[in-house]
Amino acid sequence: GYDTGVVSGAMLQIKSPKALGPLTAGFQEAVVSSTIAGAVVGAVAATGLNDRLGRKGVLLLGTACFTGGAAVMAAAQNVVTLIVGRAIVGLAVGVASHTSPLYLSELAPKAARGGITAA
Repeated sequence: GYDTGVVSGAMLQIKSPKALGPLTAGFQEAVVSSTIAGAVVGAVAATGLNDRLGRKGVLLLGTACFTGGAAVMAAAQNVVTLIVGRAIVGLAVGVASHTSPLYLSELAPKAARGGITAA
């Protein structure tokens, strides 16, 4: 939620001509929506990855995507690089959103599973 919500405040800084150059409406839309698009892809990909790598492995992969995406965004010198970084973070959001409830339900005692994953 934070990754997708914080962009509205950041867009004020990003739109500054000093930041990444002039930003067209299309690029603004791409900056905002790239994380959400990445999350959709990440959630779908997590299904197969969970079977192959296990829940813990997929969460570690998601952590690496969060870190890598943040590094790409921090180093961005142009809008396209920023969009790529946000898409990478989006992949991590999708993977984590899909895998975390599964992992928690498998670790929880049988009597507590419904309460933990529903919260």
